[in-house]
Amino acid sequence: MRILVVLHALKLGGTERVVSLLVNGWAERGHGVDLVQIQAADSGAFYELHSGVHRHFLGMARPSRNAVEAAVENGRRILALRRLFKRRDPDVIVSFLTETNVVSLLAGLGLKKPVVVSERTDPQKAAKPAAWRVARRLVYPYAARVVVLSRSAESFFGGFSQPEIVPNPVPVVPSSTQSERLHTIIGVGRLVASKKFDILLRAYAAIRSEHPGWQLRIVGEGPERQSLEAEARRLGISDTVTFTGSVTHPGNEFEEASIFVSCSILEGFPMAVCEAMAAGLPVIVARYGDSITEIVRDGENGLVIPADNAGAVATTLDRLIRNESLRQELARNGQRSMDLYSPDRILERWERLFEALVPQHPVPPRPA
Repeated sequence: MRILVVLHALKLGGTERVVSLLVNGWAERGHGVDLVQIQAADSGAFYELHSGVHRHFLGMARPSRNAVEAAVENGRRILALRRLFKRRDPDVIVSFLTETNVVSLLAGLGLKKPVVVSERTDPQKAAKPAAWRVARRLVYPYAARVVVLSRSAESFFGGFSQPEIVPNPVPVVPSSTQSERLHTIIGVGRLVASKKFDILLRAYAAIRSEHPGWQLRIVGEGPERQSLEAEARRLGISDTVTFTGSVTHPGNEFEEASIFVSCSILEGFPMAVCEAMAAGLPVIVARYGDSITEIVRDGENGLVIPADNAGAVATTLDRLIRNESLRQELARNGQRSMDLYSPDRILERWERLFEALVPQHPVPPRPA
């Protein structure tokens, strides 16, 4: 099957990481894959791509200064994408993120090619500007499917489109036993306000004196880095807090840590949480909506705490640090629960979706 994927840019980010996993997986499984970026070629790619993935760059990511200029720029993108769709003649087109989805759907009108669009966040919590919300409602009915990550997103889009839940693939990462791990608490994500790393810093500061052998490691990069480093100094914990910056393979970080904490209040599908669980780490997560409790079941495969509550994070950290048997139990259960999101299973779900939309090109069964 010939699959054409549209993305704004392959920069550092959760959606971009998932797209790289999907296109690499499809290419590995024998499909023809084109990856189209709205951004120019010199933007590079943070994630490695399979040699079978053919990249195309529109070079049309220039920001607009006003509504008229935005309309003109999006019109140019639509025409460029439409020409590319005709030239590459894919069996199915897959687009990611609202703005790119709207443009891709308009570019595909009348071409008799199924266009699948994918939303990556909870639309009820991650509000878009009014113009894009209106455009989404007008254009999404033309999508062959709207792929979402949670039941709440499925409910939101069900009123005006055809949503289907397909979770993210969670790659297999190295795993160590608890006894082999360092006394390290780890948080992973882009350093932005919604990830609430300031909450994690305050919680760690509250328990550090009780557990002097434990350190905190924050993996990621972003605009909040300087303020977070300043907060660590203000709290007097900078000597035991490490900011690593961005990393291509977070699995290597998970292999050495003992506890993973996510204080984030905005996630479509918490990739870092899932990768930590797949690596055999007990996880503490903030309850930000229904999507997190679809994955982490409190007391069974992780611990769920109130959002925006440093005291709750500190209390739960203290409990886990003191109770190694609980850490081991949560780690085992978490690792088993991630089997549902193995790359092979998720790629097969995408293939079944494509087969339903392009029945003249059935996907051959894979050997056992």
